[in-house]
Amino acid sequence: MEQAYAEFGRGAAQELPRRRIYHAREEPADHYCWFNEMAGIVPGIHTMAIWASRRGRRRSRTSSGAGTRSSRTTGRLLDFDAIQFDQLGTVHRRTGNQIPYVAPSSTYRTRDGSYLTMAASTQSVWVRVCRAIGREDLVTDPRFADNQSRVTHSDEINGIVANWIAQHTREEVEERFERHKVAFSPIYDIEDIFRDAHIRAREAMVRVGDPELGEAVVQNVVPRFSATPGSVDFLGPAAGRHNEEVYRGELGYSEEKLNELKALQVI
Repeated sequence: MEQAYAEFGRGAAQELPRRRIYHAREEPADHYCWFNEMAGIVPGIHTMAIWASRRGRRRSRTSSGAGTRSSRTTGRLLDFDAIQFDQLGTVHRRTGNQIPYVAPSSTYRTRDGSYLTMAASTQSVWVRVCRAIGREDLVTDPRFADNQSRVTHSDEINGIVANWIAQHTREEVEERFERHKVAFSPIYDIEDIFRDAHIRAREAMVRVGDPELGEAVVQNVVPRFSATPGSVDFLGPAAGRHNEEVYRGELGYSEEKLNELKALQVI
């Protein structure tokens, strides 16, 4: 029989926010609790494990347990920390937005207060970054000759890129990076999400009628299936909307008992 073990993944879940400590300069921080995010990710993995177990049982006609403790699933998010510690004895320390093995790499703020992320993960991308910011001299600088050298001087090279980006608007940076084929991504705020043509085309957000609000935009169903896509039909009933059905219909309370609970403000 399938089993989905639910365990509070303290070890891995605590490791994730420990990494997300930022340097003194202003950068966007994760105000969402990591445990809230895990609460969404882990049940999805549990569901996939149960589905796979059932599928395997139908094929082999043998029972197979699905062990998916939260400590295991969140541990999968810790990159190569395990092999790095095992082989090198290195403990992954706080790096903020920077990738410790790639430079330049970070989250950068533009002149108009937007953010974008970029990582020069290959030598060719690094060369294109230098051309995009008008600093081709950096390509031949011994301090930045290869990725290992750039990682050694990470703060310096990230500072150079950050200073250039800080002098330009998001639109200007995007135009320059796209022209020079630099891999990057703008960091969306909710206004960007509402404007994004792809998100609108995919109907990731949906407008729903509500007796109190009139209409409100919320996230659509995820995942959606072609034959049975599902829908968001209402935002939620008003408090007490189903009291009659539950207390009288399901629990068999009398009308007098229900009125008594209302008078006592229990319901």
